[in-house]
Amino acid sequence: MANDPPVSHDYGVRMRMTSFFFQQPVRSDEVQLQKMRSIASSGVHGFRQSIGLIREAGIVAGEYKDAYELNCPVIDSDQALIAITELVERKGAIFEKNVELEGSLLSLESELLQKYNAQVMVNATGLGSKTLAHSDGGNSEAENMYPLRGAVLRLLNDGKEFRALDRCYIVSDSGPEDYEGDTCEFIFIIPRNDNIVYVGGCSEPNVVESVQANNPLAKVISDRARHFMPSLNTHHRDPVMPVAYGFRPARKGDVRLEREKGTRIVHCYGHGGSGWSLSFGCALDVKVLVDDVLAELGQ
Repeated sequence: MANDPPVSHDYGVRMRMTSFFFQQPVRSDEVQLQKMRSIASSGVHGFRQSIGLIREAGIVAGEYKDAYELNCPVIDSDQALIAITELVERKGAIFEKNVELEGSLLSLESELLQKYNAQVMVNATGLGSKTLAHSDGGNSEAENMYPLRGAVLRLLNDGKEFRALDRCYIVSDSGPEDYEGDTCEFIFIIPRNDNIVYVGGCSEPNVVESVQANNPLAKVISDRARHFMPSLNTHHRDPVMPVAYGFRPARKGDVRLEREKGTRIVHCYGHGGSGWSLSFGCALDVKVLVDDVLAELGQ
């Protein structure tokens, strides 16, 4: 998508050099070492491991001991969702809003298929599957589905308060861990588009409170990012939307992508924070399962 100019423009996808930083040499962690070797041998473009990336990034000296970079796709998900919605509408999809369903999809299957003159039902309701879905064993997904709160700061990438960024910086399982109320596990600084930089992040299970600009969590994210990259003014925020937050649909046991036995229901939910990363592969698998149902119906 990033290499197709019209598609890249419409869906907000572009390639950006992305640097990953580590507080210990990668070779000292077997898991990280194997991950890096797998990435390096996978055919990605621009892979380079060098401690010099730390100096080049202008991040805090002495705290990070290793780094590597590669060219990664970055998507402006807001723009992409608009484009995807328009695409499926052009293909004939009809959207209904504010629809409330009482009961499980299993109990409503016949009614819904008849109401919408449908041959198959795809359940991609995210956290809605907590009440709508049952496992093949007949158990409710209420115990498996849970919200995973995430939040980001939205900074203006106009070059006025810090140098305009055109590449990404990521630290997983980051430190230091001495900020009051700290629930963050990683740092990322990602130019989402030409105008906005996203700074995060956090991953908080079963937390459903909103996050405002003066929220303690926003301060933690800001303090961590400033500690990591002192030149970044994390208070130079978008006045329209300084903070964005949401609740990722996480699931114990990972993603559920399967056809419910004996039904025409295909489930696809529980992606947590990996929805965009898994979206294309999951969509292709859903299509295979839908085609199986249609084949059984002789269509």
